[in-house]
Amino acid sequence: MQTAPRPAVGRLRRHLAFDEGRSLHITSSKPSVESARKPLDATVDAALDLLCETYPKCFVRYEARRQPLKLGIDRDLLAALDGAVTAHELGRALRIYTANRVYRRRLRAGAVRIDLAGNPAGIVTAEQAFPYPDRKNRGRVRGPEKGEVHV
Repeated sequence: MQTAPRPAVGRLRRHLAFDEGRSLHITSSKPSVESARKPLDATVDAALDLLCETYPKCFVRYEARRQPLKLGIDRDLLAALDGAVTAHELGRALRIYTANRVYRRRLRAGAVRIDLAGNPAGIVTAEQAFPYPDRKNRGRVRGPEKGEVHV
């Protein structure tokens, strides 16, 4: 019995795939964004669609337009939707919506939070801000300042 060859190690591994006949093929030079994303559960996808259609000033599918949401908006949604989605489905949909990297980047101290109507409903505090590292100093370990002595 002959086994299939192992894919190359490193970056190339993501670009190799086996077809039905177990032949090795290079899929592309760069993996697509769509293939890298995990597919959403149908109920979560439907809940996100409902939120985007019902509250277009608050929820958007297009990531670049996402804004920080009001604290406690989940309770407002449960009361307003009146059983259209369960608390579990709504919680999962909000977790996916707020886990988005663009949404997290918008969580900066002083940013305005919005309610269901798109009106200002608070400000992101320094404690609530998402701690993204400074791009210029990313990955650098800072040494002692000038004139400072470490023993």
